[in-house]
Amino acid sequence: LMMSHVKAEYERNTDIDELYEQICDLIDNFDGLEAEEKTIALLRVGTEYGSQMMGLNEYNYFLSRVLNLTLAIQAGKGIGSFDDLISGDILKEILH
Repeated sequence: LMMSHVKAEYERNTDIDELYEQICDLIDNFDGLEAEEKTIALLRVGTEYGSQMMGLNEYNYFLSRVLNLTLAIQAGKGIGSFDDLISGDILKEILH
């Protein structure tokens, strides 16, 4: 699974986008694993890091927001975007 097409959509020069691009490059150039296995590794990193940095309850709440948003987008009823999930307002709501 190549993520280069997704990477091209992110042209903003921010730290988050830079990290995202580096992770995409790493995944694109890592051979020997299937897409599903790479996804599992990414989810494991996200879960371990997120729960350590945010706390497990806050991280689980954040994941529920991600799932809710992706299901709404899939159903054609999404009014937000993935960028909304990393906005300061949502993170303040989750962490406080």
